Amino acid sequence: MRIEDLAKKYSRSIPGYEIVHFSEVAFPVWVTNLLLLVLQETPLTVVEEFILKLVGVEVGTIDEISEILGIDNEIVRTSAIRLMKGEVLRYQQKNQTLHLTSKGKEILETLKKMIVPEQRSFSFYVDAITGRYSANSQNLIKPAYVKKQHIRSLFPSKSVEKPSEENIDVKALDELIQEMNKKGMMKGSLLDIQKLEKVYTMYKIMRVLVFHDYRTSKYQYMVFEGDHHANEYDGILLSLDIEEQLGVLPLESIVNFIEKPITDKIAASLEDEATRNLEELERVESKLDQITQESKMKGNKDEEIWALEKNLYGLKKTTRFLRRFEFRSILEEGLETSRQWLVILEPYLSLEIYDDDMLARIDKTLQRGIKILLLYGGDTYTAEKSRVEKDILTALKKVSEKKHGKHLYIKKTDATKEKALVCDKKFMVIGRYSWLESDTFAKKGLRLENHIYTEEQQKILATLQEIKAFAKLGHEFGWLDIEEKEKEVSVFFSYSHKDEAMRNELEKHLVILKRKGVINTWHDKMIDAGSPIDSEINEQLKKADIILLLVSSDFLASNYCYDIEVKEALERHSRNEAVVIPIILRACLWKEAPFEGLKALPDDGKPVASWSDKDEAFLNIAKEIQATAEKIKNKR
Repeated sequence: MRIEDLAKKYSRSIPGYEIVHFSEVAFPVWVTNLLLLVLQETPLTVVEEFILKLVGVEVGTIDEISEILGIDNEIVRTSAIRLMKGEVLRYQQKNQTLHLTSKGKEILETLKKMIVPEQRSFSFYVDAITGRYSANSQNLIKPAYVKKQHIRSLFPSKSVEKPSEENIDVKALDELIQEMNKKGMMKGSLLDIQKLEKVYTMYKIMRVLVFHDYRTSKYQYMVFEGDHHANEYDGILLSLDIEEQLGVLPLESIVNFIEKPITDKIAASLEDEATRNLEELERVESKLDQITQESKMKGNKDEEIWALEKNLYGLKKTTRFLRRFEFRSILEEGLETSRQWLVILEPYLSLEIYDDDMLARIDKTLQRGIKILLLYGGDTYTAEKSRVEKDILTALKKVSEKKHGKHLYIKKTDATKEKALVCDKKFMVIGRYSWLESDTFAKKGLRLENHIYTEEQQKILATLQEIKAFAKLGHEFGWLDIEEKEKEVSVFFSYSHKDEAMRNELEKHLVILKRKGVINTWHDKMIDAGSPIDSEINEQLKKADIILLLVSSDFLASNYCYDIEVKEALERHSRNEAVVIPIILRACLWKEAPFEGLKALPDDGKPVASWSDKDEAFLNIAKEIQATAEKIKNKR
């Protein structure tokens, strides 16, 4: 589960508190290597068993035992020494003979295992926040990785001492070893700590959700290891962060900006409406959660749930404040659904947004021919922010050097508080920063992002004008001025090459619409020599406004047409991103296909081949395509 999804899941888990921050945090762990003396239970070897039996009948010298057993003296000597270490035998120097101890006599009677002391290297792990001892080394990472990935790391708690020979908690260590014995991870019991060999720091990555109550100015933390709530950290981490400033909250020196951000006036005009709509959305979400739980108990999904889900979808499209965990998903939506361009304005570049996953999404969007304009500011007044910015720009440069990277435009601006996302003039997110002060005297605070989502065209156009003026965008960014209604509607032909002649005839009837600037058309014969066929087809298919399925028995028999192009076309149609029109060229079982529910052309789905006048059939089709294209342009 992504951390944004985790924040969403637990966003209402603490009554009266609101999520103000979430991030991955590196918790310090001391890896401690010891040399221990451990009492180890071990079975007797065959030689040891015979030695005990012979000593028991007063055959006591090494030579006598060796001669009787018929084995080398050294083997007997080695086994005897091991038995003496286990206090099973004792050696009488005067007579140079071996004798059974009381322990040896007991073992001889029962032939049970003996317990011997054994030196052993042992590693365990001390949580530098809680002081808890652990044998779990899974998912520990090196400090170099934490630094390279710019992951915020905590300071060790002052109440937890770094392990040394003087302060190791022997009782806690013994309990840990006993627990490991029970789990089969180790055998033996602690006898003595002989040496502390090494202590070094590693980290484990935890996820921290920070909640704030605006009435009382109090914080609450929720800590997760993966998706598991590690609640033993919640209270202790909060108190330690306040008392010792471990570094959980990314507090910054409060900077008061003299100039208002360019989006401030527009955002302010939307605040009241955005607040009301967010409150209504959260009310519906709460109601939906309640009814869904009740419905699960009943085992059905009633009409009220459907109605609430529909209402929720509509509310998400209204002008509203975004919750902290929603911005990334909105950016991802913009990358996935944009059909022309995306403008992103940031005061600084952060790894919370521009991680490897987001860079891959940007790359994929550029492959579709979508233009991305990334405007970033100079708000890097800390050395760490400067390092992060440099790493992100290096990664983006690698993307821009690819063939499709020509669609990526990166420009530095004077932005300090401004944040905006504009997608095709379809929707916009504008953000303003504010400070949640932690200590008036320390002049430090938590920087909060307040984002407003809107689809109001006038506000979007006004914001674009502000951004263009602010960022000093020249004529090379003229594509931002393109009016949607003036743009041609793109038409994609999905067909079998055996129907190429009929496709050509249909395209002739569409030429007049192309000349008038109503539509433009694309098919695979337009691919340049040497270009990758599959990626070109996929790029055009994802950009098309109208997708024509030229249906025949050969079309239905084509795996590429049926399994790839039809599938993608119907998915885009279901998301209202494109209009799919089946055109029946020749008689076939098209009503068994997944697009049988769509209106087919010519009229009544009568195959073109069965018309006595083929021109009349194609004219019928062309008129319907013209009407569909005009509807699309009018909706823009």
